[in-house]
Amino acid sequence: MSYRVVRLTELMAHEFGQVEGDIERLTERALSSALPYGMSFPRFKDKLKSGELALLTETPSKPVMLRDGMSKSWSLSIEGQEALSPEAKSAFLAKAKMPRGAVSGAASSQGSAAYAPSIEETYVPEPVKPDTSDAQPQVNYEYCFEIACSEDTFKKSVGCAFQLGKTKQETMIGRWQTEPTEHGTKYIAHTAFDEPKKLVIKVAESSMGISVPDSVQVNSIGSGVVEEAFIPVVPSVQLGERLGLPTEGYYYHFHNDRLVQEYKLLGEGKWAFYATCSTHEQLNDEQGYNRLQSAILVYWKLTGQDVENQSLVYLEQQITREELDNLNDDWVAQHGIKVDINELLSVSKEAHVERQPDSAQDKPSAEIKTYNKLANSIYDYSRPYLLGSTAKAVNSEGVVHEDLAIANLKEVEEQIEFQLGFARVEESQSLSDYWKQELNGVPSKTKSLIQEHNQHLNDPLIPGEMVIFLTKAPSSKEEKAKLTSLKESSELASEELGKLSPDQVELHQAYFEVIENKLVEYWNTGQPSDSFAYMGAGVGTIAPAMQKNLENVSSSLKKMDRLYLDLLAKKIDRSSFIRQRLDLKKILDKQLDKLTQRTLKIPIAQGFKESLGINSTKSLIHNADEILKTGSVPELGARVANTAKWITYAEKAGKVGIGLSVASGVYNVSQNCGSLEACARSTAKETGGVIGGWAGGTAGAAVAGAFVAFVGIASAPVVMVIVGASALGVGIYGAGAGKDLFEKAYELFELDLFFEEIESNIEKEIPDDIEEYINKHIFNDFSVGSSF
Repeated sequence: MSYRVVRLTELMAHEFGQVEGDIERLTERALSSALPYGMSFPRFKDKLKSGELALLTETPSKPVMLRDGMSKSWSLSIEGQEALSPEAKSAFLAKAKMPRGAVSGAASSQGSAAYAPSIEETYVPEPVKPDTSDAQPQVNYEYCFEIACSEDTFKKSVGCAFQLGKTKQETMIGRWQTEPTEHGTKYIAHTAFDEPKKLVIKVAESSMGISVPDSVQVNSIGSGVVEEAFIPVVPSVQLGERLGLPTEGYYYHFHNDRLVQEYKLLGEGKWAFYATCSTHEQLNDEQGYNRLQSAILVYWKLTGQDVENQSLVYLEQQITREELDNLNDDWVAQHGIKVDINELLSVSKEAHVERQPDSAQDKPSAEIKTYNKLANSIYDYSRPYLLGSTAKAVNSEGVVHEDLAIANLKEVEEQIEFQLGFARVEESQSLSDYWKQELNGVPSKTKSLIQEHNQHLNDPLIPGEMVIFLTKAPSSKEEKAKLTSLKESSELASEELGKLSPDQVELHQAYFEVIENKLVEYWNTGQPSDSFAYMGAGVGTIAPAMQKNLENVSSSLKKMDRLYLDLLAKKIDRSSFIRQRLDLKKILDKQLDKLTQRTLKIPIAQGFKESLGINSTKSLIHNADEILKTGSVPELGARVANTAKWITYAEKAGKVGIGLSVASGVYNVSQNCGSLEACARSTAKETGGVIGGWAGGTAGAAVAGAFVAFVGIASAPVVMVIVGASALGVGIYGAGAGKDLFEKAYELFELDLFFEEIESNIEKEIPDDIEEYINKHIFNDFSVGSSF
């Protein structure tokens, strides 16, 4: 069943029989299409009962008025008037031109129907004269206005009502016929008199500021003249490369530097808004109208001319009296836009821009302009609100009506805190490919900022480099200091890694934690005399789990060393030696495999990717605090630079022994290595700390079962000497032996004579088994090439 509502003063005679009186049984759902905009259901029922409004339907269940078939007059029905107030009854009686006592009189006549007086002759009544006092004057004129959207869109997005005001000759007119137009909908009302009228725009009984200030003129029926027109506009703000709908703050519509209407957003994540009670003369942001809007109605035409000097403004706080009294173009440009009618109307004619297959789906398909088409402004966005703001994301067609233009009022800064982080490069790739992958979803402004602070990176990227990420430019002294520290650390790492060959890079990536452990150990037991290390004294390892792996390998190597010593000293037979060596080798192989496994676990900065808007699932961004001096992995960049430098020197040594060929020491040795004796002395001194810290020094041949050493001579005159503690009889195995102890040990055991003897007998004194052990188990050449 369909309903419609009219004011009782506008009720036509032919509609008397359509007035519904069964008010108490009405439901809000049944009346949803007829309920006046901005009016609550209880208030609507009250207006029906009071007689201010009348509800019409083709077949009322309880008609308020009944027509007498004989007299052709109208009366109030008994059941239909039960729900009406006395005032409503009076109003309906007056409308029907019916005496107030007619209803009771009719009831009395029915009660005495049993009495039938004698009728001597048939009574012929006089002809009934039609009552023409309520006849409506003939309509000869029309008034038309236009709204640049469909009727349905206007009802849902704005929802106010248009009325032609009452004049001395004619009552208020609020019933409109509609016709589609090129830009939207034309509304037509018929009038009886050619006279100026007021076009009032209302919500319920309250007139809005957009009401036409001057009188409007009617025209002959059928002329179709439109001299007043309006455009609904969806206000928005720009964040980065996206438009968003604010959920907090105020919108303002100005015309000729005067306030037309103030609107207040609902807040709490809602982007709808309502018109307030504010006028240009007095500010009051209380809700003035019982209607929520999603679009603002602006003037298109007044008296047939396009309206100029309109502006729309968005403010986070209510406008001040001073601002309102001093409106100017500069202030408007800072907070909003000047309304351009031609651009607004052209939006509906814009072609839909299809997204390119390789373009980011989380950006709109077309570049943001002042006025935007919905289809070109939508973007994929999983979050309801844009990052760093309370603005609603335009991520579905349901957010905004398709036939409305979205106006970009201003660009706003994302309200995000400064965050500083980094990511470690895991694989080599071009810098452009890395940025494309990692910065997908990041606003252009932030993307440029990140790239600006990563000038240190190599191209292509080298595994182990550190990429800096930040959410915005630093502002405080502390923020700037953190960024400077991180940049300096990252620059060190990239600079040293950039000097490595591809093979060296692979070596560094695989054994970074191993080398870092031994570097720290060497540093803490005796600083290298070449002073190339970047870190400060007294540092600790950043990979304690790898330190445990190294300790396990050290333990197995010590057992292997002891086994060889026992064989050389003839404490065990060869079959027992082979069996025990096989068992130890199986254990050692497993332990050596663990040396290439990553144990360093830097905490992931939860939420950092979200703060930046990064969509990549591969990105692992850590908080910069983790690698600054007080973090869980302090001075990572310096450590990477240090280990990269060690790799370079290790290759110069010709052979890399895991944790044994101390690159810094070897480097120093190789500078002034003349005779075997001189090289041995330098090597013993420079490599003492590390030898004491890990596998000891039994990496070679034995002499008289008491002293074990190996001398390898590479192409560049480099000598590596590893001294075993059991032979020396002092605690060189323990960490902390250091340079001084090795210098004394060299003198104590008269190694000058010892090496002279080895040099003349080295080939025949080294058993084949021991040489094989040295080449395959203690040393690992990492594809550098054998020195033997």
